[in-house]
Amino acid sequence: MAAPEVAGTLALMSATAPALTAAQLKQALLAAVDRKPQLAGRAVSGGRLNAATAVRAAMAAAGLTVPGGDTDDDGVPDDGDNCPSFANPAQIDGDHDGRGDACAQTAWGPDTDVDGVPDSDDDCPAVADPAQADADGDGLGDACDPSLSRAPGTVAPAPVAPPAPAAVRTAPALAPGPPVLGVLTTASRTRAVRICRRRSHACTPAALTVVYRLDRAADVTVAVQRRDCAGARCRYTTRTTLRLHARPGANRLTIGARGATARLVAGVYRLQIVAAKASARSATRTLSFRVR
Repeated sequence: MAAPEVAGTLALMSATAPALTAAQLKQALLAAVDRKPQLAGRAVSGGRLNAATAVRAAMAAAGLTVPGGDTDDDGVPDDGDNCPSFANPAQIDGDHDGRGDACAQTAWGPDTDVDGVPDSDDDCPAVADPAQADADGDGLGDACDPSLSRAPGTVAPAPVAPPAPAAVRTAPALAPGPPVLGVLTTASRTRAVRICRRRSHACTPAALTVVYRLDRAADVTVAVQRRDCAGARCRYTTRTTLRLHARPGANRLTIGARGATARLVAGVYRLQIVAAKASARSATRTLSFRVR
């Protein structure tokens, strides 16, 4: 969690519940984060800051009446929402277990293949692969990578002597279903875009290149969203939408070099990318970045 955002959230918590000590505020803040498996062991909290939840946690710790929130902005208050972290205004619950289908299986979102890894972080969201094996490091799990010469979902065989070259080599058959969109990656760990305004002679622009992989050619939609906050309530709003036709394998997307993304104002942003083939859509992949 970035220090300015944490400091601002603690200030809001202290103003809302002034009776709490610094230790109590810290405990409430850490307990209110959105847990993220990719941050486990890498951050003290193991999750991402959620300012609105933290303020409500401070109110609860101070014994104050906590107003009904609507974290996912779906029109259903959190205390009656069967999936408060993911928008599901219809409150569909196919298996009647009290947990909405929109966030079934994991605390971090849908898990189509029921392997314990949410679709947003799964390198093979349609085929169960809890180990998330990716032998060639291309962002597509071994269980559904068409570049591997085996059926999706099977375990790699032990190495054997290579056979004689075949007279004709055909591409491996693709599994039926929606396109498989790999995990989004960048070469820069900072994930920042620097956009230089006019008359800024001391500024050096820096774009951000995002790499994504597909198992087949598909139409790709990229929503560039900025985080806007009003008090303790923050939400992402779409600033521009890009539509691309991507090829199988690795594809690159540059943010901040030209076009609408070169006119973004400073702030915290995220990309939401989805691939579609006919009417079948892939799982949505998300990547956060900052514009300076």
